[in-house]
Amino acid sequence: MVNQTPIIIFTENRTAIQASSNPKSKNHIARQIFLSLLSSPNIKLNWIKAHSGYFGNESADLQAKSAADSETTNIHQIKFSKAFLKTHLKKFLTQEWQRTWEDATTGRPIHNIIPKVSFDPVCWTREEILSFTQHGPFPSYFNRFKILPSPNCSCGQVGTPLHYATECILTSSWHIKKPAENLQKIWFRRVAANKNSRLLIRKIVQHINNNRALFRPD
Repeated sequence: MVNQTPIIIFTENRTAIQASSNPKSKNHIARQIFLSLLSSPNIKLNWIKAHSGYFGNESADLQAKSAADSETTNIHQIKFSKAFLKTHLKKFLTQEWQRTWEDATTGRPIHNIIPKVSFDPVCWTREEILSFTQHGPFPSYFNRFKILPSPNCSCGQVGTPLHYATECILTSSWHIKKPAENLQKIWFRRVAANKNSRLLIRKIVQHINNNRALFRPD
């Protein structure tokens, strides 16, 4: 026989009442309360103003404070909502990812441009990636891995991405103003953030790729 005795539960937590009234709540406990109330129409939840001298409410507050202050409080299994876990796991992973990114010894050219990690993709073209990572068709890169005997361009200067973007005679049609040596990192950040500058970078790398023999010293 179903118990029809009227039961009224008073709480000062208006948010909890609202969550328990929502059948689509992402909070596991709120959904359980909703189902319990749905199957037991004799039980009602009512809001009560906090700290208004109601004996039951004040007693509950004292019990909660006592439990929070106790070093021997028994902790039972708590089921967190998917939204809660997703938010906190993402925050934790982002912090760990940021720490790893800052402490790493590789990928420093990209770290200079993108110092803060993000789940949002950076929409660079292949040519832009090759230039900003400095892992493209550049003599300086090939020499680093013993693919070419010299890091120099055929013009006699070291063939770096910065060289081709600012001063090489073979790419003069797409030059960007050369920065002072102490401003090179800032220069790369500004170029990466500027649509027109990235277009010039793409054309330079495409030109080098299409004419590799022209850029290698004899």
